[in-house]
Amino acid sequence: FGDWVSLFVYSGARAAGNRAQRILIGRGNVGNASYAAGSLVRADIIVNNSNDAVVHTFRGEDYTVPPGTFQTWYNGNLASSEFARDNNQRGPITDFEFNTSTNDQVLIWIDDFTVRDEPFVRDIEVEVSPILFQDRFEFHSAGSPPGGPWTHVIADADTSGTVLVLEDEENFFGQGTGNQMLEYKGDGTENAMALRATNVFGGEAAPEVATFSFLMYEPDSEEHRDLLSLFVYAGDGAIFSGNITQRVLIGGGVVGTAEYDYDTPIQVDVIVNSSDAAGTYHEDEHTLNPGNVDIWFDGELVLSNYVHTHNVNGPIRSFQLQNGTNATPLAYFDDFFVRNEPHVTVAEVVDDPFAAWLAEHFNEEERGDPAISGELADPDFDGIPNVLEFALTGNPRVASREVLPLIGTVEIDENRYLTLTYTRPADPGDLDYRHQVSADLDTWNHNGDDTGETYTEIMEETPNPEAGTVTVVVRDLTPMGGSVRRFLQLAVR
Repeated sequence: FGDWVSLFVYSGARAAGNRAQRILIGRGNVGNASYAAGSLVRADIIVNNSNDAVVHTFRGEDYTVPPGTFQTWYNGNLASSEFARDNNQRGPITDFEFNTSTNDQVLIWIDDFTVRDEPFVRDIEVEVSPILFQDRFEFHSAGSPPGGPWTHVIADADTSGTVLVLEDEENFFGQGTGNQMLEYKGDGTENAMALRATNVFGGEAAPEVATFSFLMYEPDSEEHRDLLSLFVYAGDGAIFSGNITQRVLIGGGVVGTAEYDYDTPIQVDVIVNSSDAAGTYHEDEHTLNPGNVDIWFDGELVLSNYVHTHNVNGPIRSFQLQNGTNATPLAYFDDFFVRNEPHVTVAEVVDDPFAAWLAEHFNEEERGDPAISGELADPDFDGIPNVLEFALTGNPRVASREVLPLIGTVEIDENRYLTLTYTRPADPGDLDYRHQVSADLDTWNHNGDDTGETYTEIMEETPNPEAGTVTVVVRDLTPMGGSVRRFLQLAVR
């Protein structure tokens, strides 16, 4: 890390002698106020370039900014006061500029930049999320290092045969065929893949108890060996054996020593206690001793107070996934989370078939966005809204109109009748499939309407048990022929 940016504030022309303040931003600091790298910080910097102290009020308390100094606030909290650098010229503030340093290797991001002519602190309540880190592998292409929070990848498809990210074509994790996942295959060299190998949980963000959660699938094969190790580091966070607070073996049918079934996706929670005291969690039902690990599969505790390698306690600073020496077996990972507290992932029980279908095809964030997962949304732009994709067993992520009903005819007693063929889920929930007929495309009738007449009949209902669907053939009861016009359509409510 080097000084990234200087905010120069001038009183007069831009010249060193006219500086009201020089405020260094980056390297974990604004001026002399430190922040945790990797966190979103809302900063307010109050510069007093007058010859008198300035008093401002925030949340009912008075704060003083002495002349020629500046005050730094983070997320509505005072971080530093009475600090000055290069205050060469007092008087009206006339100009400012951002000036980069000589280091172009590291980036910071700045947004919502505002200058006001008075002391101002944003009065915000910052919700601290327990999630320190996450990657759902949703928007990366195969063979390229994952973006987002993943920081360090040594091996890739071009050099080792390791495929880092690919589509979940077999729907291992129930997110649909468009879901991206990590395929891990060791290449026979050390550190084929290392994740978050830098000091990432700095400052107050570094927990002493953390949970590493992920979805995992390992296909069966003739030979299985340890695929990788999850190393968790404490102390100063350096990646070396003396700072290991835990090492957990993953693969070959085990996490730690807890066995799982091949060819079956599992949700894994690895809870690490790197403190000096035992703690309880999960409604105080479980006790995790210092320096130990609990391992959960699909919401069930399978290994309690496990230790493989433990050298040090203290704040957890970083972690690393390191491959074994066998390049044959494969494992797949998705939805990798690190939380700063004990966490057990409990499978969501969904009684609503449509809600279960949404959970199969959309992740949690997408399910919260009605423009993507709403009943009338059409995320694949094929003209079929989600509710019809569900009703006709379609895929909302794959543009296709092949699931739409097929019109046809059938001959019965020398009369021809319109037919409609479609496929629906075996359990469509509370959906109402109405087979509507018309002679003029204006008035439509169906069985059970207020006329009391019967207009159609179901000729066939063929179950497809493996697919969980039913194929339906329905026919109009009024024959075609001569000048008689007949129309048949499906309406789903």
